[in-house]
Amino acid sequence: MVFTTMMFLRLCLTISILSINGALSQTCKKDDINQLSDDFSRRINKVKSDITDLTSKISDLDTRLNERITALLNHIRKGAPEICDESLTECPEGFIYQRSLRSCYLFVKEKVTWEEAKSSCSSKGAHMIAIESEKEQKFLERKLKAMGKVWFWLGGIRLEGSGPKGSHVWSEGGCFKSKPLEYTNWFHEEPSYFGVEYCMEISQRSNDGPYQWNDVVCCNKMYYICEINL
Repeated sequence: MVFTTMMFLRLCLTISILSINGALSQTCKKDDINQLSDDFSRRINKVKSDITDLTSKISDLDTRLNERITALLNHIRKGAPEICDESLTECPEGFIYQRSLRSCYLFVKEKVTWEEAKSSCSSKGAHMIAIESEKEQKFLERKLKAMGKVWFWLGGIRLEGSGPKGSHVWSEGGCFKSKPLEYTNWFHEEPSYFGVEYCMEISQRSNDGPYQWNDVVCCNKMYYICEINL
């Protein structure tokens, strides 16, 4: 009877210990879950704070970029001092005369920004090329194809304040006065009006494709063409 009682007591003690361990294990699990939840909440709050800071920085950069674009456009519109010689009857040295178009053209194979190209043409009493007819477009295509696959600035630029996307005009220079585009030859789905693509280029998208127009960022660098109308 004593042996049986001892075994019973041992069994009871074992059960008690197991019960205590089980309770402690459950308590630890709850503590772990609470700790993980607290860590997760802290990380979520940190991410939210980082997103807020990043959004603020992006907004600030966007404001500064728009200010610089506005300043650049104002500077471009002001341009270099114009040289207009209305008595000119023949092309200056280096220019090519196209009789059927009554215009002189200077193809400059020096890569510069749109603004630099405009200033250079203006200093020569010329304007950046304005393609005003299909005949002029075809003439230009023949010249460019002979040079291979090249990119040239055009004298067109997008102005804001005329409709939701603005409007493109040929910029002034020499005796040439700024005017809206009438004849156009844009690539498919161009102009895209994407972001700061205010200036115009003429380029070829495939080796045997046509030369057409595209709107691009004004600070790109490429060749340019000056034109003088006689």
